Amino acid sequence: MLAAGGICEGRSLAAVLTAGADGAWVGTAFLATPEAVEVHDVHKELIVASDGGDTVWTRTYDIRSGLPWPTGIGERVRRNRFVDQWEGREVELAAQPRPESAPADNPFEVPPDPETGEILYGQGAGSVDAVRPAAEVLQRLCADAEKVLRERSAALTGP
Repeated sequence: MLAAGGICEGRSLAAVLTAGADGAWVGTAFLATPEAVEVHDVHKELIVASDGGDTVWTRTYDIRSGLPWPTGIGERVRRNRFVDQWEGREVELAAQPRPESAPADNPFEVPPDPETGEILYGQGAGSVDAVRPAAEVLQRLCADAEKVLRERSAALTGP
């Protein structure tokens, strides 16, 4: 079983492993890496600047897409003007004409507009303090988790 949600540092990885997870699905920490080539620099900079409190769970972008997402499915994104405008008005948003997009357009080609774009990241962004290589993110995450697990284990079992 994989744990997911808010796992951006060793302490949270150690916590889910202690709780019985076999591993973790890490999202936000890896969005802010050079290897995440589909993620624009402005998106990565917003993650680094975030304290994690600027996110909101919403369905607004899914509704706007017109795709048949189940009602209970949403996503955590950076709160912005678009989300604020439509949050709580999902029925009205669903009735709006869908934006036209050409199939040849590459959605990753143009950087997202911070005020209206769908900028995905979670509350764990508060732990992301720089754009770092994925290998460094993984090494730091695992080393910090190992340190916490060793310290806690020794504290629980004694000398």
